[in-house]
Amino acid sequence: EGEEVTEEAAWDKLELARDLRDRGDYAAAVVLYQEAMTVFTAVSGADSLGVANSYQGIGNVYQAQGQYTEALEYHQTGLAITIWVLGHDHVNVAISYNN
Repeated sequence: EGEEVTEEAAWDKLELARDLRDRGDYAAAVVLYQEAMTVFTAVSGADSLGVANSYQGIGNVYQAQGQYTEALEYHQTGLAITIWVLGHDHVNVAISYNN
């Protein structure tokens, strides 16, 4: 049986990736963020909040490792998608700017 390809499964991957990142297992976290991004893209399209959250998560991993150039690229991409989906005035956009 194949892996479940649903938005709910992708959100579960994001949660697990966050836990791995918080425990310092950065490589495994990035793999799960990328897997979640693939599922979100397939299910909801490339311009979805799930994809934006995946980019932000990878950015957070790079930031935690002191790889600030890479982190900034991922954060900017996540922010751009969030703005595209929600608009400039949404509270989640302000939260993204904090990253």
